[in-house]
Amino acid sequence: MAGHPTGGAIDVTLLKDGKEVDMGTEFNDIPYEPENLTYLYSDFISEAAKENRKILFEGMEKAGFINYPTEWWHWSYGDCYWACLTHRDAIYSGVKEEDIV
Repeated sequence: MAGHPTGGAIDVTLLKDGKEVDMGTEFNDIPYEPENLTYLYSDFISEAAKENRKILFEGMEKAGFINYPTEWWHWSYGDCYWACLTHRDAIYSGVKEEDIV
């Protein structure tokens, strides 16, 4: 089950004075090869973008989130992806249609 629909994944960026800082790509951009600019550790982004991604990574990791490495903005906590990488049970799962009122 995908993380976003279950509540186990979020998309995050950084703001400074209410404006998005340089993250190297737009949010939800496509990872074109060979640069793969959307990858968390892309070598083809500016030093400022690398530093901003580092700040994002350190804060999210400290809070227990796991990054989906092809999308710097995508973070999981409690979904199946997170469970696999942390060797824990998933917290969030799908909802049966008959349980929806």
